[in-house]
Amino acid sequence: KALAIWEKFLGTGHTRTAVAYDNIGSLLEDQGSYVEAMKYHLKALAIKEKEFGTDHPDTATTYNNIGMLLKQRGKHAEALEYLLKALAILEKSFGADHANTAAAYDNIGSLLHEQGKHAEALDYLLKVVTIRERMLGTTHPRTLTSRRTLQLLLEEQGLHAQALAYFRKALADAIAIGNDAEAAIYQRYINAVTGTKRRS
Repeated sequence: KALAIWEKFLGTGHTRTAVAYDNIGSLLEDQGSYVEAMKYHLKALAIKEKEFGTDHPDTATTYNNIGMLLKQRGKHAEALEYLLKALAILEKSFGADHANTAAAYDNIGSLLHEQGKHAEALDYLLKVVTIRERMLGTTHPRTLTSRRTLQLLLEEQGLHAQALAYFRKALADAIAIGNDAEAAIYQRYINAVTGTKRRS
């Protein structure tokens, strides 16, 4: 309904119409309709590149949407290309220490992790945790999620000392705020890491 109104009153080449295209594309992606989703994201991209250029944060949003869609479809090389385009714009526009940039680091780190490129993924995920701990605090849900991802990556690489340090810090934070569920999770992580270390 929103798209029909924008197209009627603003036209199919307006930036607000592009936002509607992007929103519909994201919903279709969530439903698993990847081909249709891509059509809407590409419509949005064509408008944004024309109206804003290829170096604008709004264009970066659509580059990111396309990159994540390609990731879902298993097209990792193409996905990385779009995600890196988005990151370059965000770093230039907002700097390396911004929430939007952290989200881009997170997306790229997760993609590299899926590809088995653990060393490269680690660089990005460390940036995510550092930014989010500083900006959101150590107990914010986004911080906790990114920290867990980092910790699991450290474990997969056999970096037990680093993983253990992160787990113990997370455990202390969870205890400090009285979050028994989180504390139990991190205690299990610590037990797993120390157990693995003893066996190796």
